[in-house]
Amino acid sequence: MKSLLKCGALSFVLLITAVEVNYAQFGYSISTEQSYNSNPFRLPDENGELINTFDLGLRFMKDDFNILYYGSYSSFTESADRNYYWQQLGFYIENENTVYGIYGENRINKDIYDLYDYSDLTAYYRHRFLFDFAIPTINLSAAYRNYSNLSEYNNYFLSAGLSLNKSFESKTTFILTSALNYKNYVNTGVDYITETSGDTTFMSGRGRGRMIRTISPGEQFVTQSSSIKNVQIFSNLRVAQSLFENTGAALYFTNRSLLSNNGAFAGDIMYNQGDESDLYDDPVSRDENALGINLTQILPLEITLKLGYEYSWRAYPSQGSYLTDIDYSNLIQREDEQSIFSLTANKSFSLNADDTIFLRANLNYYYLKNTSNSYWYNYDNQQISLGLGLEF
Repeated sequence: MKSLLKCGALSFVLLITAVEVNYAQFGYSISTEQSYNSNPFRLPDENGELINTFDLGLRFMKDDFNILYYGSYSSFTESADRNYYWQQLGFYIENENTVYGIYGENRINKDIYDLYDYSDLTAYYRHRFLFDFAIPTINLSAAYRNYSNLSEYNNYFLSAGLSLNKSFESKTTFILTSALNYKNYVNTGVDYITETSGDTTFMSGRGRGRMIRTISPGEQFVTQSSSIKNVQIFSNLRVAQSLFENTGAALYFTNRSLLSNNGAFAGDIMYNQGDESDLYDDPVSRDENALGINLTQILPLEITLKLGYEYSWRAYPSQGSYLTDIDYSNLIQREDEQSIFSLTANKSFSLNADDTIFLRANLNYYYLKNTSNSYWYNYDNQQISLGLGLEF
């Protein structure tokens, strides 16, 4: 807790002292979300949790220069040892067609789960070109993430992308996005195990909860002695259409294709949440095809209702499969199918005549079903939440 307060205080001091305050504008936001999650750690056997999240946002603006600070504290009713604080501090410069900046973030857990502590630094650049035919945008980013107690997950990530936006008088918009992603887990490098003549049991350093794996006779378990690197092409095509005055729809297709993959790195540490991608399901480690649809409806009283569904097929060339909770086969590639359904209702209330203070309320429902040929990745997850936020 002392380190949490120290980091938060340091970030706040940096926010205030990094720039002059003359002729500046400040923005603030405070929000909370109360949710029930049926399976927050995404295990085959569900274990529900009430989760309370409290967020604070601060923003300083002067001409094109912006400084942002966000802090979030998550509290688990049944697993209080999993409570953690996440914070982000960054700045960016933005004009009509260009934005570039840098931000750092870190996560602070209680001592018993401090293996999830990390810090990272990201720099990014975006520039939009205004052409008659379409609007192209280039996107560049570079990031480095450091885990305090899981050095084998330390990585740097590079991405270069291009998006094209084309609108028509029919109120149809096409958005094509593509990117080349590169990720390097800089400290990976483990032993090489040759073909076995009988059952070989060993403790995995990267398995689901660092579990015991059993390699069957005749299998060849190969790991990488140098750092694991993945190169991936990401593509997304999105078509949005205004259907009626207050109704819109969007259909999209996403593809992730690995161009190179040189390791047997399975980021699946036990008891992490689904949003911890490096530790659970790194998107740069898989091939994927996904198809989704979103519907948006403006209801009376200016309530916005959003409905979404996505189906995806995923393959993990660098991972084998858990045949049971402990038996692991390196000869069978892990393959998943995932369905996601979401429903959200949002409403904003202006609290003053100048429309500078808003109360925002949202009600959300989320359902995810993951089907896999690997034991530890067969799970359901449902979440319902109510959020309230004040912006001024």
